[in-house]
This record gives sequence, structure tokens and C-alpha cells, in this order.
Amino acid sequence: MIESLFLSTVILIALGLAYTFYRVWVVLLIIGVVTVLLGPGSWAVFCTTVAVLTVACGCALWKVQMPYFWISATIAAFLPYMLAIPAIAANYREIRKLREDYPVQSLAARLAYEQAAPKMVPPARTGDLHQTTSAVEARLNREISPWHRDRRRRSLQSLFDVHAEFAADFVRADGFGSRRMPARVPARREYIELPEPEPIPVVPESEQDSAAIPDVTGMALRPDVEMASKADDQLSEFHADGVVDFVNPAGFGVADWRRDGIGGRDLTRVIGFQPHAFRQRPQLPERRGAMWKIEQLQLVSLLKHETPVAYESDNLPRMDELREARTRPLNEFEASALEQLRTGEELAVHETRDAIEMLGSLRAIHVCTDCHQVPQQTLLGAFSYRLRRPTPTPPTPPTRL
Repeated sequence: MIESLFLSTVILIALGLAYTFYRVWVVLLIIGVVTVLLGPGSWAVFCTTVAVLTVACGCALWKVQMPYFWISATIAAFLPYMLAIPAIAANYREIRKLREDYPVQSLAARLAYEQAAPKMVPPARTGDLHQTTSAVEARLNREISPWHRDRRRRSLQSLFDVHAEFAADFVRADGFGSRRMPARVPARREYIELPEPEPIPVVPESEQDSAAIPDVTGMALRPDVEMASKADDQLSEFHADGVVDFVNPAGFGVADWRRDGIGGRDLTRVIGFQPHAFRQRPQLPERRGAMWKIEQLQLVSLLKHETPVAYESDNLPRMDELREARTRPLNEFEASALEQLRTGEELAVHETRDAIEMLGSLRAIHVCTDCHQVPQQTLLGAFSYRLRRPTPTPPTPPTRL
């Protein structure tokens, strides 16, 4: 506002002098065009230029005396600012409300445990690691590329610029600032607000009815023999889709730039961060003629506790919910699978005819290291899955003697 007021005053004086000493239409036109070209980033400056130029042309046409010209031109120059006061006041109130709803928070304290954890050396980038991690990275890049360009991130960045006194809000009010930050988007609720993810039960209520379990009493089930012990493309895609949904790039928020001369992002000043959480239920496509159901999907913590543990919850993993969740030690399969992940595997699998157990890695890729202060490919955690056929393999009748 201050810069545009100054520029409007310069315009008023320049056009006034041109009118006073020359009264030449060409001079008025040239000054007006140049002024508009110099200030396209400010709506107020543009309106001032057009208004004063119109008054000057009208006064020249009707041969108005100088005192009346200066009175008319002054009113025309500052009328846009007077008309904009209600909009500026409404914008200020909205920004104040946004500050309350989206306060500056610290992710440094939330992630302090990473600095206390033993330093972990990322595994060598094996073929399987490269293939599966690339699948996760490719999906995240598709999500993040538009996110980096969208209005939410730039609007959140603008919200940082107005975390100050009313004067700062007034100076940077929409349409009155200078052109120094043309890529910014005004802080607007409709750009920033994201729906809060609802808790998703691991087992849907419709599937929790014990009556749905078939009665196989008196029948001998076929042995649940092992089918596979290595991830295939279908299982890898299933895990990658879950990781991307859980990470949710749109909810990353924006970190302010450090102001201590070191450079980089300041994790003690973050706006708009949404804790990681599943937003929809993962669904494994049809596999071996059946639609498999998720019986367990738990987050395995590797850095916050002395030994790896799994968080127990009736819902799909949500970071804000897991802070108070119960934990359990890893079972035999998970402990063995974790060693495979630490040596470079991305997904350890034990598949039988009627059940699938998996442990899938959560590694720090390039977008994660903006907040997680660890080397890329560091194993941050894992998802423990157990899937089962909706019904067991059809039983065989007892052998008659």
C-alpha cells in the first residue's frame, strides 16, 4: 500500500505538471502509457493512472482552470484507495482468522527423536530397491508436481508474509502490493483448507459380523500351503499406493526460510502441515480368483523406541492417533522380514493359499528429507499387512473308509 501510494502521488504530480506547462495530448498519453507499463502489478496504481489521465484530458478539453484541475485530479488519484478500504478491512479480518486456524508450529520438536536415534546407514541401492522405490517416487512426483504449483502452497507461503502487525497486512493487502513477489497467491481459506481425514477402521463394520464367517465344522480343510515368499508387481503396486496415500503430499504444509544466515528451511516455523494418515482403504485387486480383505495394517516404528514395535489400532495408521496407541513387539515373521528390509528389500512377503503376510518399507526419498533430517533411502518405518481370503479354500469332505 505504501509503495503504491507513493507511485500514485508521483503519477499525479507528473501528469499535473504535464497538464500545467504543456497541455499537450501526446505528452499526457505517453506519460500515462509509461506509468501503466511500470505498474501492472498494482490495481490501485493502474486505477490512479487511468483516473488522473481521464481528468487531465477532460480538463484540457473543457479548458478548466488550474486550481479546479488539481482538486479534481487529487480526488481521482486517491479515490481507488478510499473505495478499497472495506475490502482491505475484510481481508485483514480473514487473515487474522487464518492465523488462528493455521498457527506456526514446529516440526523440529516432533521429529527430535530422529536425532537421538542411532545413525542408520541406508542400504545399497539394489535392483529390487531401485525398482520399488522408483514406483513410490514416481507416484509421489505425480502428486507433488501439481502441488508445488497449486494455490495451497503459495497461499500458505503468503500467510507467512502476514504473520506480523496490521501494518504488514495493510502493506501487502491483495492488489496493492508491489511486483516483488509475482508468484505468490493471496492467503485465502478456499486455497488452504483441506478436509480432515476421517478414521478408517481396518475391518469395515459390515465385515465385523461373526455370522458372516462360514461354518465349516466337521469338515477337513485343505492344508494352507505356502504359495510365494517374494513380492510380485501386484503386491508392490498395492504397497506403493498405500504409501502415497499415507504420505499425502498435499498436506506437507510450508516451512519458512531460515533467518540465521545458514539457509534452508526452518522446521521450527511450519504452517499448514497435516499429520500423515490413510485417507482411503487400500484395495488389493483380484488375486487368484478372490478379492482379499485386509485383516491387519499396522505401522512399525523403528526410531522412536529402543526396539522396533508395531502400533496397535482398530483404524488404519494415523500419526496423530498413534501417539497414544498401544504397542507390541514384532512377531516372528515381522522380525525376520525387517532384516530383509534393512538389507535392501522393499517388500517382504509370506503368502499361503488363504493368507498373505507382508512387511513393506517406508523409506526417506527426496521429498521426505525436507523434514526428516536423515539420508535418502533411510528406513524410517514399515507397514505390517495381513490379508485373508473372504472365505477359506473350499473344504474337502472327510474321507470315507
